[in-house]
Amino acid sequence: MKPMKLPLTGRIISPDVPPFLYAEEFLQEVAQRNLATSRAVQTALRLFADWLQHEGKAIYSMHLSWPLDPAGITEPIILEFRRWLAQHRSSGTAGTYMSNLVRYFTHLEAFDLLPDGVSLGRLKRQLKKGRQRNTASRVVVNKHEVIQHVPQLATWFEEIPIGDKRYGRDIAVKRNNALIQVFMSTGARVHEVAGLNRAQLDAGQTRIMIIGKNDKARTIHFDEKAREAIDQYLAMRGDSDPALFIMHARRTKPGSRLSISAIQKIVRDASRAMNQISLRDRAIVSMLRQTEITALQMEKMTVDDVDTLELPAYVAEAVEAWLKAVPPKSGGRALFMVCSGGLWGHGKGLSALAMAEMGQAGVMPAVFPDSITPHHFRHYRATQLLRAGVPLEVVQEYLGHADPSTTRTVYAPVLGAGIVGNWLDKIGR
Repeated sequence: MKPMKLPLTGRIISPDVPPFLYAEEFLQEVAQRNLATSRAVQTALRLFADWLQHEGKAIYSMHLSWPLDPAGITEPIILEFRRWLAQHRSSGTAGTYMSNLVRYFTHLEAFDLLPDGVSLGRLKRQLKKGRQRNTASRVVVNKHEVIQHVPQLATWFEEIPIGDKRYGRDIAVKRNNALIQVFMSTGARVHEVAGLNRAQLDAGQTRIMIIGKNDKARTIHFDEKAREAIDQYLAMRGDSDPALFIMHARRTKPGSRLSISAIQKIVRDASRAMNQISLRDRAIVSMLRQTEITALQMEKMTVDDVDTLELPAYVAEAVEAWLKAVPPKSGGRALFMVCSGGLWGHGKGLSALAMAEMGQAGVMPAVFPDSITPHHFRHYRATQLLRAGVPLEVVQEYLGHADPSTTRTVYAPVLGAGIVGNWLDKIGR
């Protein structure tokens, strides 16, 4: 394999040389279970070793060659590395790197090789405590960041092609789109949507009365897009079941009402598929931008070819993140696969033209969150209304909150941003 350049120190190393002593046997053991995980662990260890020497921590000066002796590693050094990761990597990547470091230390402990300055149990508790130290403010920010992707997910449901009649997939596609458009339009809770009956909407109604949380009666509203999606779905139904949304699967009793957990899974699976697509596209764009590899060459690549490539650290990380998201069942699988409606094309490779267009777009794809739930549609719609200047009491009624203080508390950051923004616009500089 060709030499590679480390991202921090800029040193040139051979990919065959492990970053630390005792790591080679560990990586081989992991690779036997999961090749993608082994690559992810190796990337984490390389970055940690590179960081140790770049920062000159403990005994790790620049003149030391790899593999490094882990004896100089201490818990404070590991925790400082975690803080560095939090500033220079996404939260997901940072978490993955730390988990992989813990795997290596667990391996060392099993052979009584753990550094004296590290207590594995205490380290795990400290790392867990750090994860739990998410403040209420961070939770609000995270939720705000996630809901920005809700419209993109709704569009994804609209654009899934139909035509595959196996096991009711074509009608399930129409059902899922109608389901998502109802969430987008009504801002209803998941149990409220699961309980809808077709008789309530058979006559083209755009607003209906429901019994919501705590047996509170309220009205929910269906816009034109939601109404059209519902009509298309009902037109394909050949049953007499009263439920608006029902199961359409081979092993499911015909006419079974779609459960809350089934609805949650539909949204969760779509969010995960979008996340996987975004990781694939980031790997493609990174490879096209940062290497001399062409789209035509990438079209012919298999997973096995990754180990033969000389990739910059950033590109290698992107490829490893993609392979971890959709682990290969065989090394002969196309490196970059086609995804259609959340299904990964049975190993079919993405075309050179499609990849070239990504590279020419000039934009690095953002990582799509894999954690969108039906409730995020409700938060998105409420935030959208408040930003448009809809009065708080109207949004309260729209959401079905019995107490206006609930609406005010949950959406205080949105209201505050609107008030401050209005004043700044008036005052200027």
